[in-house]
Amino acid sequence: MVHKVLPPISRDRVKLPPINGHDRDQNQPYLRGGRVEALHPELWIEIFLNNTETDFRWDIAPDISSAAENGPEANRHQYLRPYVDPSRPTRTASHVCRYWRGIVLSAPKIWSRFIDCDLLPQAWFKEVLHRAQDVPLTVVCRCVDSPTDEAQTYAIQRTNPNIGQLLASKKEFGEFYAHLGMYLLSHIAARLIQRLQQPMPQLTTFYLDVAQQRFGEMLWDIYDRDIVNLFANKAPPLLRKFSLRDYPLQASYSFLHSLTYLSITDPPHYFPLLAMLGQTPHLQQLILELFSPHEHMSPMSGGTAFGPTNRVKLPCLTQIRLLGHYQAIVTLLECLDPAELLVLSCEVDSILPGNISNSTETFRRLLGPKAKSKTPLSGGMVFVLLWRFYTTITITSPQGHLFYLSIANAPWFTSRDYATILQNYSALFASCPFLLIGYAEPRESFPYRRPDVSTFNTFQNKILIEFIRIFNHVGTVAIKGMSISLMVELLGADDTSLPSLGRVVMPCSADSLCELGAFDEIADLLQKRSSAGRPLQYLTFQASQGGNPPCGQKVTFYELRSF
Repeated sequence: MVHKVLPPISRDRVKLPPINGHDRDQNQPYLRGGRVEALHPELWIEIFLNNTETDFRWDIAPDISSAAENGPEANRHQYLRPYVDPSRPTRTASHVCRYWRGIVLSAPKIWSRFIDCDLLPQAWFKEVLHRAQDVPLTVVCRCVDSPTDEAQTYAIQRTNPNIGQLLASKKEFGEFYAHLGMYLLSHIAARLIQRLQQPMPQLTTFYLDVAQQRFGEMLWDIYDRDIVNLFANKAPPLLRKFSLRDYPLQASYSFLHSLTYLSITDPPHYFPLLAMLGQTPHLQQLILELFSPHEHMSPMSGGTAFGPTNRVKLPCLTQIRLLGHYQAIVTLLECLDPAELLVLSCEVDSILPGNISNSTETFRRLLGPKAKSKTPLSGGMVFVLLWRFYTTITITSPQGHLFYLSIANAPWFTSRDYATILQNYSALFASCPFLLIGYAEPRESFPYRRPDVSTFNTFQNKILIEFIRIFNHVGTVAIKGMSISLMVELLGADDTSLPSLGRVVMPCSADSLCELGAFDEIADLLQKRSSAGRPLQYLTFQASQGGNPPCGQKVTFYELRSF
């Protein structure tokens, strides 16, 4: 089969005709529905990757001959699978590829948006840098830790040269995201550190994730020490978001004062972390992953202690998200004093049995109403306490308030822990008008089907039913990850549970209910609540292609959003 080289697409062929008779600037490329520049940067990076230096060695001749013999319908799927012949030369881009390439070459604003040192082949990466305007770049650098296939090995071979080209280009960075694995070359690491120590007046977002042991060895080789001040006391004036993973902390970063977003992963000690937080008066969002053993994370150092009598004051902090060991989370929270906290998310991956009863006062202090607050915080507080290996989602009410409750099948929770949650945390949710119940059933149970009773922990189901009775002011309940049978049992537990409930966001679509034959159960629930004087007004489904609403109830359609 002869592979013909297609001529490069001309600029004139890039222009799309006007739509609906509207005149357009013929010097600007358009896609149907809007400007090319309006597309998401990650979509453009896929276009760059798939439509430039394609190395597919496809030969569709065997499929064509087979289709000619047996008919096209019999070989429809086979025809779509190309035959790979490594001996053939690289195929040139198709007409469609060249059409897209012509579009992106004609839209110079695109080049300033997104530059990926890992995905782009070297020749195309050089072209991207050449065409990028002198405006802040959004840069992504990835070096995988251990290649598992030929594609990742090839990515390693091109990532280091691409990073080198980027650092040599002297382009201004607006956003910088770097995941530097074990295969980052020492001289590239040295150039990166040197670049970060130069003035960066346009930098607004910085994310650095390093392979700690390898990167530390390179720092020793370059600087004879294992920690380097990233910006050499030349604080980027526009830096607002800062994320650091597996890099040694310093308490004297010069840019902390202006930060509004801070994310730190696995700090070895609390003291430098808390000292950093003490220098962030404008911080609004804090994300910490605390996976080190909590007994090694003392908030004390050199006679200075953070704790109940000397908490770090954070006047602007509204959101805290903590992941990791339960006791490490509690220890850190004991040292913080956020004045305007609205969101507290604690995603627990391990806990010692019985520890919950020793820490309820910490959460009550943070989640309880503030004396100076004009409105009760219980109307806008998010408190998530869950096993982090289960999917979590949050729903926003019409007033913008967020609520989440998770009673997960955590194997490390004892009956005492569940009873403690019921006793101590329930009051924090008593006035919530909107509630999401995220329930993780055993993995053996297919979603939304009636599971075998033997696969459930009966005690946990009873705890959930008891827990739901405290929500006297809830008007909307959203269900996620729960069988229809358990949902019906939960919402119709007795004549007093959820007296204000008017809307239920279902865990599946109306089509799924039809397929499962569960409309009768829903109808029984509606009839039961109506007879008790607590009627439901709306059933809201995630999505639906059809299906009839039961009992003449109004049916709306709602898409659950991921948290």
